[in-house]
Amino acid sequence: MWNWITSYQDNFLAVGTNVKVYIEVGAIFYDITPIRETFTTSTTPSSDDCITTVNGSTTVSVNISGHGCSTGDYVTISGVSGDPGGIPDAEINAEHVVTRVDANIFTFVVATPATSTVSTPPGAGGTAIDIECQISPGFPLVTEGYGWGTGTWSGSFGWGLSSSTPVYLPQRDWFFDNFDNDLVMNIRADIEAGGVAVGGPIYYWERGTSVSPATALDTHAVLLSGLTLNGVSASAVPDQAGQILVSQNDKHLLAFGARPYYDPASPPTPLPSYDPLLIRWASQDQPNVWQPTTTNSAGFLRVSRGSRIIRAIPTRQEILTFTDTTLYSLQFLGTTDVFGLQRLVTIFLL
Repeated sequence: MWNWITSYQDNFLAVGTNVKVYIEVGAIFYDITPIRETFTTSTTPSSDDCITTVNGSTTVSVNISGHGCSTGDYVTISGVSGDPGGIPDAEINAEHVVTRVDANIFTFVVATPATSTVSTPPGAGGTAIDIECQISPGFPLVTEGYGWGTGTWSGSFGWGLSSSTPVYLPQRDWFFDNFDNDLVMNIRADIEAGGVAVGGPIYYWERGTSVSPATALDTHAVLLSGLTLNGVSASAVPDQAGQILVSQNDKHLLAFGARPYYDPASPPTPLPSYDPLLIRWASQDQPNVWQPTTTNSAGFLRVSRGSRIIRAIPTRQEILTFTDTTLYSLQFLGTTDVFGLQRLVTIFLL
């Protein structure tokens, strides 16, 4: 959870669960769960006439090539018209928990059975359909998985069988901080790589400049990497971050643990692997600008001791940075180096 008061005197509380992200205001919880991808008439693939139905069935199919949804994901649909298959538009234009059929089709259930079959091509629904796919839910607790190939190749109990050694799937943990009036967030443990938690993407929710936050509270967070802020496009935003944190005194957004920087104009193949000891930061007062240049303060440095950064905690004049073996002090220098690290003490294994 994260509480902050804006310059408009909003008293916001951000709450993250394994399924959703909310902002609480006045005992009302507003769903701002980040959007993974949006499909419209202008995207590729398009959402035009993507709805199909089967006569007598309450199951609605959505046909979007490469939709990326998993069973249990939340999807919000709007703009459907024409009562596809006899199902009222209002039942389709809503938030749904979907079931993945394959890479190109997902389904959801409505209350009213279809009175006719609508099949592709072209389907139904019109050309103003907007489909917002939220990020997939995570696990509420660390979960053991015994899937195919988790032991030796193809499993320990015969070809194609599961193993006795589990893969540990991490619980969904969120890090929050505010950048001025806005909220920035990331998932601490999105996937596991070699037993080490790898951070997730960075998401951003804009409070806006209206006196009332009503419109913003009806808006979901989005990927920082695709966001234009104050007329400036995003650049080189890390797609994996262990913990985000805002250095409030100097207005830098930092990532503790991150994928190393590379020139987005000519990305290497393969991309550099996530580095759990790397600290990266965006340019001052520009949380979406992470590409270092001679005219901004974006940059990075690497912790030298330990195997991963466990946690960063801001204090009045420094950011205490814990690895599994060492405690560091990260301080804003105000020079061309921007930030500097000082080792404070070698500590116990965390």
